Amino acid sequence: MGPHHESNPMRHSELLEMFSRQERTGLPEGSFSKGKMTPTDEGDLAYRIAADKPHQKIVIDFGKPVAWIGFDIEAATELRDHLTSLLLELRGITN
Repeated sequence: MGPHHESNPMRHSELLEMFSRQERTGLPEGSFSKGKMTPTDEGDLAYRIAADKPHQKIVIDFGKPVAWIGFDIEAATELRDHLTSLLLELRGITN
């Protein structure tokens, strides 16, 4: 089974509950901490990531529709580490 998505901001109570415990990652939206990547770049983006244990999924909430994301090396490494941590959690593997 592949990834799932929804175009509308999150509104399902179980997902909202799951994310209520998560702090946003990233920088304040609309700032350009590393400059503009393209003319349509809307700036930095904050997001939340959580493990949905009942469905065995990792869910990322951007809080708004997003067409593309560009990560610098540091941000990509942080995302990778967070995803790996949640993957291990879903698999029941502890460090």
